[in-house]
Order: sequence, then structure tokens, then C-alpha cells
Amino acid sequence: MKRLHLLTAAAATLVLASGNASAQTVASATKNVDVKVNFTAKCQLATGPTGAVTIDFGPVQAFATADVPAGPVALAFECTRGGGVTPTFKWDTAANSVDGGGTTAAKTNGSIAGLRYELRATPGTDAPGADPVLTAGATATNGTPRVINVSIDGTLFAGAGSGASGAQTDSTRVLTVSY
Repeated sequence: MKRLHLLTAAAATLVLASGNASAQTVASATKNVDVKVNFTAKCQLATGPTGAVTIDFGPVQAFATADVPAGPVALAFECTRGGGVTPTFKWDTAANSVDGGGTTAAKTNGSIAGLRYELRATPGTDAPGADPVLTAGATATNGTPRVINVSIDGTLFAGAGSGASGAQTDSTRVLTVSY
């Protein structure tokens, strides 16, 4: 009996020793992997009317005594999130404009049918977006963009005006969002 225990103990010692020996012979190596990107932040129109935005003052009589409001037209811009950057809004004619950004409206003046008008692009809610969800497999996401809502409206100021009766007068203005 004593002999059997001694042989079993010796066999167990050999198995453990051989297990340790193989674990000690495993080798590993590491290498750094640099991940790079040349990224450009931007904003783009997310929701709003297709084509041009129209601020229509409707029919107006010469020598009107009341200003005519028009709008608002709602737009939403998707922008790159983070970075601490506040988008600015600028109308096309710097001489007649005030730039906007944050909660400040961008304003511009112009003339149509001999009457002065003012357009305003007023920033509304600013949703910061969400960072990517980094998980293994199909549940990972890229996150969501920052969304800035903007309301465009205008006022046509009362006055004499000029032009032929019944003539439609158009003017195209450009609103630029810089980020």
C-alpha cells in the first residue's frame, strides 16, 4: 500500500512539473499600432425645406402703415460635436449685416420693391450629440451629431415702395454657417 501511494505522489509531481514547464516556455511579443486621421469639422443642413428657403412677405400695398412680418422657417444644422466651437451665422452682405452665433441672431438688411427689409437667423436649441458607443461587435455606434436649430424670419418695413403694380420682385440672399 505504501508503495502505491508513493508511485501516485511521484506521478502527480511529474504531471505538475510538466504543466509548469510548458507554461514557462510560452513567449509573447507586443507592437504599438498608431491610429491616425486627418479630420475636418463641418456643419450641414439636416432638416428644412428642399431647395431655397422662402421668406414671402405676400401682397404689399404702397404707403402701407404697418410693417409686414414673414416666417419663421425652421432649419436644423448637423455639426461636428465637441471641440468647444460655437458655429457663427453670417449673411452674404457684410456691410448691411450683423453676424450671429451662440444665441445671437445674424441680421441683414436689404431692399425689395423699394422697401427695406430685415432678415434674422436666430439660433435655437443646441443639442450636443452623443459620443460613440465602443463595444465589441455589431452594437458599437458612431454617436450622433450636434444639432443646432435655426429660425429664419423677416420684417418688411412700411413705406412708399417702387415698381409696377402687380410685379413680383425677388431677391436671393445667402446664409453661411461657419464652424
